[in-house]
Amino acid sequence: MRLILIVLTLISQQISDGEKDRLRSSEMLAEIAVDNCKNVRQHKRSSALLIAKQIALWEHRMDVPDEMLGIALSAACLESGFNPKAKGDRKFSKSGRPKAVGLYQMWPWWKTKRGYSVDRQDVESSTKAWLSHIKKQIPKVEKRCRTRTLLQTWVAAWVHAVRAPKAGGRCRETPKHYRYFKKIRKEFEIQKKYVPSSRENNR
Repeated sequence: MRLILIVLTLISQQISDGEKDRLRSSEMLAEIAVDNCKNVRQHKRSSALLIAKQIALWEHRMDVPDEMLGIALSAACLESGFNPKAKGDRKFSKSGRPKAVGLYQMWPWWKTKRGYSVDRQDVESSTKAWLSHIKKQIPKVEKRCRTRTLLQTWVAAWVHAVRAPKAGGRCRETPKHYRYFKKIRKEFEIQKKYVPSSRENNR
């Protein structure tokens, strides 16, 4: 926790007011995501919040658009309860061993070069790969789905990245994490109204 706070402090000393506000928004979203996540038990809240703040920081560093901040947070809540050691999908394995591992319940193909050579139990590695895979779909869905807004484009890229390929694509679908994403975004927009911007604080 102290390390994350130190990093955020050092970064904030070298960036503009706009960037400070964006970092503060990321941290606020992390807290909202954890507090509203039913998969996080109270005695695990502190560790989950630490993980969530790291995820939020990587959303920021990877230039996720402002209106899509929280995208990885929502997935990590529903897939693992912010537990990078989580394991699941044993029913798909003949040996009974877990197929899905980590925050985003990634299958073994993510460890290959085609799958970004991910360390599935590492927060940074898995989050960067998960977001990169979504961003990789953007040019394809812009052409196939003829999206008109940034939100439509990112949601289409999101569902194409996390779901199996389908004839004709999934242009009109949303990922299972989308409802939770909208929930935390709604709460975030409410809370943000009561937080003064960095520019206002400097007056």
